[in-house]
Amino acid sequence: MHQNQNHRFCGVGISGIVALYLKAQMIRNGIDIVFDLDTHLQAIDLALLTEADVVVAISQSGNTTDLVRNVELARKRRVQVIAITNYATSSLVDAADITIVAAPGNGAESAEAMPVMGQIMAIDLIGDQLRAINPERTNAFRDKMNEVLIDKL
Repeated sequence: MHQNQNHRFCGVGISGIVALYLKAQMIRNGIDIVFDLDTHLQAIDLALLTEADVVVAISQSGNTTDLVRNVELARKRRVQVIAITNYATSSLVDAADITIVAAPGNGAESAEAMPVMGQIMAIDLIGDQLRAINPERTNAFRDKMNEVLIDKL
């Protein structure tokens, strides 16, 4: 993920909450992200992208209809798609350029702890790599965050 790219995240339900966690990780690394839990607003955001941009789509099953539809919209615009899912065979995986597969859990229940924790672990590893790749950007942004978040009495 480069500074001059637009970054959009897609996710709904529990995976949408995981996408919010990913957004927090990216912001803490100085990378600006656009994310909205509403899939219609996600589609509008995706319509503005070009082939220089990146979409990260998160889905436990990889087959959530609105999410897959939005990813297909991004692909029509030649946007690079990174999928984070818990199943290696799914519509999302078929539509993505890059796939990160997390532990699937014990069943189809998307709120189950194991799939969510697998996605969060993958996100933490991405955050670690971004910090390692560009520690100066991360440290500079951390200092900016601390200026506005920490009360210096």
